Amino acid sequence: RRIVELVQKQLVLRSVATVYSVGADQQITVDASTPTGYIVEESTTTTDSYAAPTNTVTESAVTFARKTVGDYAYACRVPVTKFAYQDYVGGGDFIARKVGEGVYLAEEQYLMTGNGNATSATGDPIQPTGAITAISAVTGQRLTATAGSAGDGLASIAADNIIDTVHKILPRYRNNLRWMMGDDVARTIRKLKDGSNRYLWQVSDNVAEGLSNGLNGSLYGVPVSISEFMPTAVTTLKCAAVVGNWSYVEIYDRGPIEFQVDTTSQMQKLMTVLQAWKRSDVVVTNTNAFGWLAFK
Repeated sequence: RRIVELVQKQLVLRSVATVYSVGADQQITVDASTPTGYIVEESTTTTDSYAAPTNTVTESAVTFARKTVGDYAYACRVPVTKFAYQDYVGGGDFIARKVGEGVYLAEEQYLMTGNGNATSATGDPIQPTGAITAISAVTGQRLTATAGSAGDGLASIAADNIIDTVHKILPRYRNNLRWMMGDDVARTIRKLKDGSNRYLWQVSDNVAEGLSNGLNGSLYGVPVSISEFMPTAVTTLKCAAVVGNWSYVEIYDRGPIEFQVDTTSQMQKLMTVLQAWKRSDVVVTNTNAFGWLAFK
């Protein structure tokens, strides 16, 4: 539990997504469209024994998809000499924490940007469709900004791009929004200034100017999370930042993190091996609850 608590503080996606524990593969419903509702006007002037409606409710289908929640394994294995294990790292407690951290960081990476490969290849194993991958596949939710010269996309971010990306999301989904971006994008936005050379990203309009203001603030009223696993390459139509309601991202844990201490396989080298692993999957249940920023 201590390892999980320590590592959870570093996991951005897991801290904002909806997390479930499951015991087996299962199917869940993923939103595709919303049916159309109508107002029905009741007649009160008829002399019949009932008030006949003056218009009808047109049938409207709701569309959805079915997503199978599977499990993908993430693991970390670290050898340590028996002398270090006993004398330097507290009987393995320090190493165990670092192994657990390695597992969770690997999981966070693939739950964010896994490419959804269904078949494995050398260096490119079967992996989940990460949340950012699923969101950025929906071109209708993309705000395409005009980039600068080649490789200069980040330098061309404008305050209007931030506002316009938020408004790619329908108002009904704009509750509890949060930005997700990488450090390069955050640093560039943080440097945006107005005509009086004042930083635009501040905690509020009632504080003195300063570099510390706004680091934990919001953009257009929306809090910001910085993830080391957000895409960093600013190339044509690649995702630079995402804003949305992250409760529509669901993480499914297939059991807790597990540990094993191997004291025998490398005994001839007087080594102990610590290994940890866990399994999980991720699903974006409503991509309409997100907008994302790209460059052309």
